[in-house]
Amino acid sequence: MSSKQPLKPPSPLFARRLSSGGWVYDDKTEHAFAVACSVWGFSLVAFDNFLEATDWTGTGAKANLEYLLKRRSEAIAAFTGKNLRLMRAIIEGLAAQQQLIQADEALRPKARHGSKFVAKKPGSSGPVRKAVARVLRKSPTLKVEGVWGVLASKPPKNLEFYGPTAEPRYIWRKDHPNTGWRRFQNIVSEERKKITG
Repeated sequence: MSSKQPLKPPSPLFARRLSSGGWVYDDKTEHAFAVACSVWGFSLVAFDNFLEATDWTGTGAKANLEYLLKRRSEAIAAFTGKNLRLMRAIIEGLAAQQQLIQADEALRPKARHGSKFVAKKPGSSGPVRKAVARVLRKSPTLKVEGVWGVLASKPPKNLEFYGPTAEPRYIWRKDHPNTGWRRFQNIVSEERKKITG
């Protein structure tokens, strides 16, 4: 699977439909859960798109899918049981698992073809972090949305910004895992601390 969003419609795993206002889950509890997830910066829609668009036919992939679907169900159960701390812990775990799988997908073809992996030098930064730092040096009080807006209006070379109307919101870079909205927020926070101290 390409790290860019797939052009083909995903195979449906979940009962939902795309309306003019975004994705609507047929089950009202599941829809309320999706809204609650967004409070903590986790897009259930993006996660479900990832589950539906990923090829789960490889070795151990089916077990990974079953595990993720089980954890997703447990998060919904925690939400309906009003155990929001447990729900949050599970969705944070799901976000981490998604990032690991996407990183693995990006690196696996290189390993298969014997491409040399070039690690970043200690203290060096990637293009997203450098771009964020440049914006914050000019406007250190700019909020996360403002930093995103500045970069999305004139994207740095080899970066493509999808959002805020796209779901999920992310930054695409060829042959690298996407930088999701949550990671982008963390980068802005880290770079702001370096400037403001």
